[in-house]
Amino acid sequence: MKGQAAIEYLSTYGFAILVIVIVIAVLMSLFQSVGKPEMCIVKPTGFTCGDIPPRAHLDNGQLLLDFRFSNEQQQTVNILKIVCVKGSSDTPPSNANWEVKNIQVTPGNYAELLNVKCYENGGSPVIATEGQDFSGVVFVKYRYANDFANAERLAVVRISTKVSS
Repeated sequence: MKGQAAIEYLSTYGFAILVIVIVIAVLMSLFQSVGKPEMCIVKPTGFTCGDIPPRAHLDNGQLLLDFRFSNEQQQTVNILKIVCVKGSSDTPPSNANWEVKNIQVTPGNYAELLNVKCYENGGSPVIATEGQDFSGVVFVKYRYANDFANAERLAVVRISTKVSS
């Protein structure tokens, strides 16, 4: 009788422990697939990324970003050029590969900045894979409509997202 009781005890509690381990494994896999939330923060104040999250995608392995640059200022802004750099730097690298844009954004409106190429700090393109997390900074040189012709101001857009296809 003692042997039968021991086997019953082990099978009952063993089965319960197995179910608990499976549930924990499933929950862990769900939380890992969620990953980091998409983020887009712009400084100085008066600019936002709008209500659509940024999107990172690939072109022959090179990482490209799509995002909105919303003008919440009370005056028109001219986006002159932009560059995306992997990492969290506060200043653009001296060897930055600036893309000329020349886009006018009136107050309360936005510019769709599409296929912005991202670079490593050394200047080489960011090579990524689908599903990978990306964190970087887009530097936007802009000027107000009433600024001097050669004036350049700098907005810093911090972006964190997952690379999609």
